[in-house]
Amino acid sequence: LVPDKNKKNKWGYLDPSGQKVIDYKFDEALAFVDGRAKVRKGDKWGYINTLGEEVIKIQFTEMGVWKDGECKVAVGGKNEEGVLKNAKYGFINQRGEYLLKPEYEQIGVFDENNMSLVKKGGKYGYINRSYDFVIPCKYTAIGKFNEQGKCWVYNGGKIVKGGKLSGGK
Repeated sequence: LVPDKNKKNKWGYLDPSGQKVIDYKFDEALAFVDGRAKVRKGDKWGYINTLGEEVIKIQFTEMGVWKDGECKVAVGGKNEEGVLKNAKYGFINQRGEYLLKPEYEQIGVFDENNMSLVKKGGKYGYINRSYDFVIPCKYTAIGKFNEQGKCWVYNGGKIVKGGKLSGGK
């Protein structure tokens, strides 16, 4: 199926002969990959199958790239000049089930040690690829892991302009 835009700026899908197969009801529609297509209604994204049925509910304000059967997603927040602000992030699997509930202000990319920085309640920590906490979100600032598998943490005080730390331990 091929995405197609009508005169009212709505998207649907056509079969190879040009016949409408899925109604023009989306604000954006991407190509099908492996029998599923990413679609947007308003400011929410999800996935449909070739029958036009939602296979991942259209509820996410942002959806990342699929990797190893999982995808980073965001709920809430507001898009300001192309940047999503005040959203909560998590991960889903290909069935749309949460692997990590979207309750984090920030989730980084997984590094070479399969660790990812996370931020919740204004505090930082790390999770591993199984979404288990290696370091709980309780630090004002935290560094990257070194070759020995260690990182620095900072608890308390405030981070002031220029990235300098004040107070704390």
